[in-house]
Amino acid sequence: MKAGFSKKILPSPLDIKLDGYAARFEYPKGVHDNLYVRTLVLEVGDRRIVLASYDLLGLDGRFVEELENVIKREKLADFVIINTTHTHSATATGLFRPTKTWWWESIKSATLDTIREAYRTMKEARIWCSSGEVKGVFINRRNLKGPYDPEIPVVKIADEDDNYISLVVSAACHAVVLGPSNLYVSADYPGALCSFVEKNLGGGCIFLQGYGGDINPLDATTNLEKVYARHGTFREVERLGRVIGSEAVKIAETLFRNNLEEDVSYYEERLKLRVENIPPPEESWRKYQQALEKIKKSAEYEEKVEAGIELMTSFRLYKFYRRVTGGEVETTVKALRLGKVIFVTGPGEMFVEIGLVPVGYAEDYLGYIPTLEEYQKGGYEITFPWRILTKDAIQKTIKSINTAVEKVI
Repeated sequence: MKAGFSKKILPSPLDIKLDGYAARFEYPKGVHDNLYVRTLVLEVGDRRIVLASYDLLGLDGRFVEELENVIKREKLADFVIINTTHTHSATATGLFRPTKTWWWESIKSATLDTIREAYRTMKEARIWCSSGEVKGVFINRRNLKGPYDPEIPVVKIADEDDNYISLVVSAACHAVVLGPSNLYVSADYPGALCSFVEKNLGGGCIFLQGYGGDINPLDATTNLEKVYARHGTFREVERLGRVIGSEAVKIAETLFRNNLEEDVSYYEERLKLRVENIPPPEESWRKYQQALEKIKKSAEYEEKVEAGIELMTSFRLYKFYRRVTGGEVETTVKALRLGKVIFVTGPGEMFVEIGLVPVGYAEDYLGYIPTLEEYQKGGYEITFPWRILTKDAIQKTIKSINTAVEKVI
């Protein structure tokens, strides 16, 4: 087996607003830490596999499909997983706020550059797999005593002299240490985690965001009475990155004799999922323009936040309408087994109870995808259009995820 890693800084233009919060009304003031696309390539026999992770909130499925078609057309991969870390302090990708065409093209270009560079530097490699655990830094925001996933899966990829090529690390937690008051571009804790790993081990690091749709960071600034409110600092970003990164480094450094795993398999399935009724684009655009005007004219913060919510939801529905055919939307679920570790994608904000060793915010962004039990309880994540799939479509998605896992075992 051969493996290679590469990363490239993504552009962070200050004339595109940051994603993630309705209570942000200004353009970014600057770049605190860079956003990256990090790419790992594996060559197993005649099969080529690409893992790409982006420091972004999410990517629309149509863009992902187009990008993967280019990658496959140029024979750069037979199987691709594209994941976003879900940082709420990154350049808007067009899901909830407008972005720019040139920026999209730069994402494509950066991705292809990193893939080619990773192949150019590829070496004979070996894979080890294990997992660690962290507690005290995650919290279920819908139920403070509810479940969260403390497991930190780690895949170590090193050359024949045990020099690190890359670590693959996963954690299931929203990248929302920083709140809406932050106006600086940042990769949040996943970026800090990757930087810590790369600094300490010398190789690359791929962070795959897990099924953390209902999980928030628990840090020194978290108010348990208002757990959705985020007021974190960059100091807390670095701290959480060190906590998870230290566990990943510890696990990786104990993987040198045992747990050698080189068996690789993958599977993907295309799905058609029914969505809730999407209003005509003319209606959504009218509401979007009205919200813009309200934000400009209002002097009250609460009124601006209310308008900000309307702004994001109406823009989301306006853009999403184009994807719906016959009340359904197409998306993809994929599974990749590296040794004994199985990564299975979810096309949105999957709830933590759905699965372990997952890759959320991957291949698509279809909003929150709760368990059926949580669906019945209602709440912010269950409200349309934050949740856009119907109850039956949620069941179909979960079934497809389970099938994908079975196919690669």
